Amino acid sequence: MKGGGLYSLSAANAKPRADKEIAGMRKTHLVLGSYNHLPEGTEESVFEETYQTCYRPFLSVLYRFPDIFASVHYSGSLLRWLESRHPEFLMLLEEMVLRKQIELLGGGFFAPLLPLLSNSDRLGQIEYLTTFIRKNFGRRPRGCWIPEYAWEPSLASSLQTSGMDFTFLPVSHFRAAGFHEEEYFAPVLTEDQGRALAVFPVFDCQQSFGESLGLEETLEAIRGRHGMDHPLMVVFLSGEAVRDLWSKSVYESPDVYLEKTFTGIRKDALSVDTVTPARYLRSMRHFRRAYFPSGATERYLVSGLTAGLRKERLAARANLTGCSERFLSMGGIRLPLLRYEEGVFLYAKMQYVHLLTGQLRGDKSRKKTAQEELWRGQSGDAYWYKPGGGIYRLSLRQAVYEALIDAEKTTRQKGAFSSGIIQTDIDFDGVKEILFQGTDINAYLHARGGVLFELDSLKTSRNLSNVFGSYEEPDSSGTRGSRRRCFLDRFQAGPASAGKFPREDSEDLGNFSESYFTVRELKRSNQEICLMRDGLVAIGDRKVPVTVEKVFQFRRTGVSVRYTITNRGSDDLACVFSCGLNLSPSSRPQKLVLAAGLADRTVELDPSVPGEVPEGHRLTLVDLESEEPLSVSADPFCRILQAPVFTGTGAGNGTEPLYQGCAVSLEWPISLKPDASWKASVTLGVRE
Repeated sequence: MKGGGLYSLSAANAKPRADKEIAGMRKTHLVLGSYNHLPEGTEESVFEETYQTCYRPFLSVLYRFPDIFASVHYSGSLLRWLESRHPEFLMLLEEMVLRKQIELLGGGFFAPLLPLLSNSDRLGQIEYLTTFIRKNFGRRPRGCWIPEYAWEPSLASSLQTSGMDFTFLPVSHFRAAGFHEEEYFAPVLTEDQGRALAVFPVFDCQQSFGESLGLEETLEAIRGRHGMDHPLMVVFLSGEAVRDLWSKSVYESPDVYLEKTFTGIRKDALSVDTVTPARYLRSMRHFRRAYFPSGATERYLVSGLTAGLRKERLAARANLTGCSERFLSMGGIRLPLLRYEEGVFLYAKMQYVHLLTGQLRGDKSRKKTAQEELWRGQSGDAYWYKPGGGIYRLSLRQAVYEALIDAEKTTRQKGAFSSGIIQTDIDFDGVKEILFQGTDINAYLHARGGVLFELDSLKTSRNLSNVFGSYEEPDSSGTRGSRRRCFLDRFQAGPASAGKFPREDSEDLGNFSESYFTVRELKRSNQEICLMRDGLVAIGDRKVPVTVEKVFQFRRTGVSVRYTITNRGSDDLACVFSCGLNLSPSSRPQKLVLAAGLADRTVELDPSVPGEVPEGHRLTLVDLESEEPLSVSADPFCRILQAPVFTGTGAGNGTEPLYQGCAVSLEWPISLKPDASWKASVTLGVRE
C-alpha cells in the first residue's frame, strides 16, 4: 500500500478533487482505534516479537502525529507484561493520555468473553482493569472494549453499572438489529433494566470486509461501499495485525509502514477530523434507540459448528444478497462451549471455582486473591477455537487451569478443609460427576465412560490430564477421534500396533468408553466409589454380555482403580483389554523423561516417538521443568505402549501440529469362560 490521501484511489482510477467539492461536504469525524491482547500462556518470545513489530511501532509513530487522535485498548494482562518488560512504553502511553491524544478503553482485565461470566465477575474484571488504568495513567476509562464483540443484551446494564458510558459493536451487529447501511455512522443508545449505554458502530479492519486490511485500505473500502459524506466513521485495527500488514507492504519496517499510514490520514484533514469517542459523545444531542440480539464475530460463532455445518453456512451466506444475511441466525454465544468436550470441562471448572470463591466469608484479602486468580482463569481465548489455536494450545489451557486451581486452593481455609468425595453436576449435563478434593490432588470422574477427566496436582497447580482430543476442522485434515481421558476402557481383537498407536480410529469391540456407568456403591470413609456398567463385546458375529466394574480409591497423592471384568454370556470371551491414560505432565516432549519398570530392570523410552514395553508394571513420567514425577503402576504385568499426542490445526499457510501430552495404553490378554471374572488394578500417582 502506497502513501497518499486517506481516500486516495488507485493510480488507474484517481480523479483530482477540487477544493470547492471538499468545501461543499460536511466534515467527517473519524474515530481511529486499536485493540491489543495476547492470551495467557503465550511464550515470552512471542510477546517480545509482537511488541517490537506491532505495539511499539504503532504507539511511537502515532506519537509523532499529535494532531491525530486515537482510542486504544490494551488488556490488563498485556499491560502488566508491558509494565514489567517495557516500562518505557507505559511512560510514552501516559504522556499521550495526558495530552489527550489517546483515550484508553477499559474492559475485562484478562480479556474474558463477558457473556459467559456471572454479573459479579463481569463487574470485578472491568473494575480491576479500570483501577489499573486509573492508577497508572490518571484517567478512569469511560468506554469498554468487548473481546470478539461477544454481546448479550444484559451486558448493557453490567457495563453501565461498571461506570462505562459506551462500547463498540461491529456493523454486522447493527445489521442484525435492523439497521440499514446508511445508518452505520452514528452511535445509538441501548438499554437493559433501565440502564442506558451508547454503542458505536465499528468497521473492523480484520473482520468487516472478508480479509485483513490496513487503516487506509479500510477507509477506502468504506468510501467505495458507503460514500464519504457521513457525520462519523469508526475504524478499529487489531494491534497484532500490524506485523502481517507490514510484511505484505513494500516498506522496510513496520515503523515506515505506519508513518505512511498516518501521513495519509493527516493529508485528508480538510475532509476528516479524528476524534476520541468520549469527545464525540459530548457533542451528541439526540440518539436513536436500539436493541441488539446476542452475537459475536463470525469466526467465534462458527467455531461452535462442526466442519460440515460451517460449509453449509458458508454456502448459505454466498446465496444471500444485500442485507438479507441478517436473517441467517446462529446458535448463540454459548454454542462454541459445546463444540469441544475439553471446553465443556474447562467452563465447568471455571463456574465451580466461581461458586467456591463466592462462598468465602470474613477474610477480604484472601477473597480478593481468589477472585483475581479466578478472573485470570476466565481468559476468553482458552474457551474456543480461535485463529492461532485458542483452546487447542496446551500452554493456554495450562495457564487457565493453573489460575483456577490457585483460586480453588485460596478458598480452602486451614483447619477447616478436609478431604472428601462430593457428587454434583458441574458440567450441567443432568448427571452428577464425582469430585475428590484432597490436600495434594483433585480428581474428577465422569459417568460417561467412567473416566477421570481432571487430575490436579495442587503443588504445581497443573491439571495432569489436560489432553485435547481430535476434531474435524475446516482448516485441517483431522477427523473426530476418541476421547482423551484417563481410565478409558477398550476391548480389542488383538494387541494394538505400536507403530500406529495412538490412532484415533483404534478399534473398540465394546460399548463402554462412550456409555454411562452407574454408581453402585460409595464408601466415604475409605474414599472409594464403585462404578459399574453392563455392556456388550462384539467377538466376530457374536455379542458377549460383559460387566465392567471399576472401584476408584482416592489417596493423598494418587488414584487407584480395581477392575473386575465378568463374562455374563454363554460363550467364551477371548480378547485384549486395554486401559487408556492420557496425561499432560509436560508442555513439550523434549522436557519429558519416561522410564518403564520391568521385572528386573528399568528402561528409558523416547517421549517424542511411539514406544512399547512388552511386559512391564510401571511407567514414570517426569517433567524436567517442575521435576514432579507422575507414575502409572499396573498389576498384573502388562504390555505398556506410549506415544506423544499431537493435534493438527490450521495456522498460517499450513497445518501446525500442536503437542497435547502423552498417551499411555496398558494391555492385557483375557480369556474368560461363562460367569468367569478377571481382575487387575491400575494406579495413577503424583510424586510417588
